[in-house]
Amino acid sequence: MGQVDDALNPWVRNAMQDQLRLLPGDVLLYPGMSFERLYLVRYGTFKSVLLDPEGRSHTTGLHGRGEVLGLEGLDPGQHQSEVTALQHASVCVFRYAAWCELLARIPSLQHAWFKALSRTTRHDGQHMLRLGCMDGQERVASFLLMLWQRAGEARADTLDLMMTRQEIGNYLGMTLESVSRHLSQFQRRGWIRLDRRRVQVLQLAALQQLKPAHETRHQTQGPIFPGRMGMSEQSLPGG
Repeated sequence: MGQVDDALNPWVRNAMQDQLRLLPGDVLLYPGMSFERLYLVRYGTFKSVLLDPEGRSHTTGLHGRGEVLGLEGLDPGQHQSEVTALQHASVCVFRYAAWCELLARIPSLQHAWFKALSRTTRHDGQHMLRLGCMDGQERVASFLLMLWQRAGEARADTLDLMMTRQEIGNYLGMTLESVSRHLSQFQRRGWIRLDRRRVQVLQLAALQQLKPAHETRHQTQGPIFPGRMGMSEQSLPGG
C-alpha cells in the first residue's frame, strides 16, 4: 500500500491493539477462528491454505509486507483459511471497528486500502491464469519472478524460496517432481543457481522471457506505514 505520512502515526498507534512477532511455522489464523481483527504485515511472508471437502490442503496465496490479513473472515464471521508465517514476521493488530474508524479519519489510508484490495483482486486473477494457461516451466519462472518483485527495495539476486518443493508445487498446481525438474533445467541452462531453499538469479531476462507479457507490468507493493511505530512486540503463544 501507499505510505501514510509520519505525522499520522499517532492516530495509527492509538488504533492499534497490539503487535505480534511470529516465528516460521507460527499460525496466525486458522479455520473456524472468529473474525474480530485485521493484521497488517510489517515484515515477513505468510501463506494462506484452504482445505477442500476431501481434507486436502491447497496453498491459495502468499502475503508480504504492507498487506492486511484476515479480511476473508468478515462475511462468514469466521476465518476460512489457515495463515502461517513462512519467515520471521511481525504484524500490527487492529480490531475491525478501529480499522474502519482509522480509514474514515485518514483519507490517504482509505485510498491506499482500496488500491490494495484492487491489487489483490488482480493478483488473484493472475494466479488463476498461471494455473490455467501456463505450462510448467512458465509457472515456475513466474513464481521466481513474483518472489523477486516482492523483494521491492531490498531486491537482491538471491531469493529465499521459503517453501519446500512440495509446497511450491501445491501453490502452482504441480507435482513436487515437476517443480524440481524445472528448477534443475533452469540451473543447467545457467539461469539460476540452487542452494536448497535459496535461488541465485543469474539471468533475470531469461526468466522474464518465459513469463506472459501482460504479467511483466507490476506495481511494487510498499508498506502502509513507513518505519517502526514504537510499539512493544510479543511472540504468539507457543512461539
